[in-house]
Amino acid sequence: ERSVDFLQIERINIWLLNKEKDAIYSIAEYDKRYHSFRHHSWIYEKDVPHYFQHLKENKIILVPNIHTHPATYEFSGNYAKEYDVISLMDIPMRLNGKLIGVMCFEKTGNVPREFNEQEQVFALALSQLAIAHIENIKRKNLQMKLEQSLKEKELMIKELNHRVKNNFSVLVSLLRLSKQHKKDTDELFENIEHQIFSMIKVHELLLESGQYDNVCLNEYLKKLCDEFAVSYPNLKDYFWFKITNEKFDISAKHSIHLGIIITEIFLNSLKYCLLREYSCHNTITSHFELSMEVTPQGKAKIIVGDGCNQFDFDYTFNTHSSLGLSIIKDLAETSGFEIQYPQKGNSKYCIMISSL
Repeated sequence: ERSVDFLQIERINIWLLNKEKDAIYSIAEYDKRYHSFRHHSWIYEKDVPHYFQHLKENKIILVPNIHTHPATYEFSGNYAKEYDVISLMDIPMRLNGKLIGVMCFEKTGNVPREFNEQEQVFALALSQLAIAHIENIKRKNLQMKLEQSLKEKELMIKELNHRVKNNFSVLVSLLRLSKQHKKDTDELFENIEHQIFSMIKVHELLLESGQYDNVCLNEYLKKLCDEFAVSYPNLKDYFWFKITNEKFDISAKHSIHLGIIITEIFLNSLKYCLLREYSCHNTITSHFELSMEVTPQGKAKIIVGDGCNQFDFDYTFNTHSSLGLSIIKDLAETSGFEIQYPQKGNSKYCIMISSL
């Protein structure tokens, strides 16, 4: 109010440039005549292109008559009539050399006036104060975002550390179980190597996504497929992989369990189907399949197993002491997966997983 009194005007406005840089919007419009403040008005460059051009090129725009000046005549039919503006002094506001908005000092009525040098210096000083205030607000907002981001990162790191600890516990348990079952050392290390890889890929996806709770299942399965093919290049022609591109999230914990299950099934298929077939007949007629689709009911349907069709899960589980089958069954039940186990004539597992 003291500023309009000193300048002998009725209106002061502050406008900021939008992100697209094709419009300005008001953050403060003061009118002494009504002792009122308003904001959220918009002015688009397409409606007043000459005015925007002058904003970009000039340090100050001095307009004795808004209706005739080349920078403002485009306002004559709307803005000038609506607010009864006749003269104005506009200060383009720049931050780090870039236009961010404009501060407007407006005289209303019918009598044009010119702003003297003292008034221009005063207006420029006010605009610098406004720029400093805007910069301070932006800095505070940025600081708040950075602090929030740091908190999220700290939480994610804590969660990832917790998961790493849990995963090592799982690996230790697998090693102990394998030792109790007197597994061959080479086979043991091969199994653990693949299980470690399946866990690593979960952590990679968590870090890539910036999340710490959920994993994109289809992307995870694609990484497992790639690893299987790289680990056994001589057998990759017998691997059938078909993973949907439709995004489907599951919890990180369940993805770890699923990775262990699929890896165990894969290694069993190699040992008891593909490699055994090659050893006996010097050729391979079967295959290993890993596929995933999303059902109309919104569940992930995973088919995994081989085509030898001689394996009966329940019979083998009940008549043999099998560590691998125990791991598959225990983890599937712990995770709440719906699972159909292989029977003679169909050696593939069908795993159904509900969405989050």
